[in-house]
Amino acid sequence: MFRGDRPVRILKREDGLPYFSAEDICRAAGLPVYQASNALSRSFPDYARHSDPDATEDGMDNLVSPVGVLFLTQSISAGKGQAIAAWARREAYRCGFRRSRAGIPI
Repeated sequence: MFRGDRPVRILKREDGLPYFSAEDICRAAGLPVYQASNALSRSFPDYARHSDPDATEDGMDNLVSPVGVLFLTQSISAGKGQAIAAWARREAYRCGFRRSRAGIPI
């Protein structure tokens, strides 16, 4: 939960890295939900997103990593994105993830 009352769904990968629903991130940060599609653009870093066309739950087909949360929110509103990006990073650490084997930042 971001700020206690805003649920953000999380999918934890095998390596421990959590991925967050881009739609939930937008809702929690008070940003327009349609902007979640920014994570699917070609300019968004591949290592910061995960798209699952077979997802059975609404909003879980467009996922972003902790650093993806920062990229997503910065692309919409830099000011509103700071708090939720910091929360996503703390959540990754809470899940036990420190750094990927490839050295990609979270």
